[in-house]
Amino acid sequence: MQSAIVTKQLSKKYKDLNSPKKPLEVFRNLNLNIKKESFTVLFGSNGCGKSTLIHVLAGLIDYDSGTISIFGKDLNKTRIGLVFQNYSASLLPWLTVLDNICFGLKDHKISKIQKMEIVTNLLKDLGLNDLKQLLNVYPYKLSGGQQQMVAIARALFLEPSIIFLDEAFSSLSEKNRDIIFVHLQKYCIKRKITCLCATHNLDEAILMADNLYILKANPRFIKEKIKIEFDRPRETNLRKSPKFLDVRKSVLNMLFEAGAEVRSVGRVKWIHADTGEKWKNPSNCALFILKGKELKNAKS
Repeated sequence: MQSAIVTKQLSKKYKDLNSPKKPLEVFRNLNLNIKKESFTVLFGSNGCGKSTLIHVLAGLIDYDSGTISIFGKDLNKTRIGLVFQNYSASLLPWLTVLDNICFGLKDHKISKIQKMEIVTNLLKDLGLNDLKQLLNVYPYKLSGGQQQMVAIARALFLEPSIIFLDEAFSSLSEKNRDIIFVHLQKYCIKRKITCLCATHNLDEAILMADNLYILKANPRFIKEKIKIEFDRPRETNLRKSPKFLDVRKSVLNMLFEAGAEVRSVGRVKWIHADTGEKWKNPSNCALFILKGKELKNAKS
């Protein structure tokens, strides 16, 4: 299969104001080969460079050395979509929901009726039916989840060749996240869109990915690449299957070895192997945060 994104020896540093003579290294000599029409996920803890890498690949920030090839050509010759992690700030407050989604048509003469028809069909395809009644509303009147839906619709409006999703489902309710995931996946498959997603939600990463890259922080590099071979289109009830849970367990083991931070929710208790400290909320759905510490499963 043809490659969509290829990086060779890609490196990026930021100036560190606390240590001017020693720049902060985001990633070094990074080699990626993301196949056309695939779903690739960058997974890792906060600060491991996921967002920076997406912004570099999308052409928003410069890199220091190495090369990037998008479908074998320069980025400015490729139509891309991007959902920012800070989705709220990316919406234009003086434009309605309709005009934010259609922003890519700002240089084209098109009537409001035509816009409404195109956007209504798009929202239907993406399962974003909640937005149909809000097209004449301004972003400040929307909830965070609704704003994120607008950002997703805008990123796909012009049917890009590649879409970058930076924590694109973080503010959605579980119900809306599941609905949108299934529809987004089918939308991208039908239109042969390559998808690159960054997340630190483990279940989301496994459910989304054909190829899962685990990024390690300090120093930052790719710890593992995992191929996930579930059939598509994938339904969210896949998370209950034994095969999914086996994949999840193996990824967790790799993350512990990598010293990554993990955030996840599941009906299981976890206890620190040395201190015996438990992570548990009243509903018995454990919320655990790991930073390179050995954990073991606790018996109920």
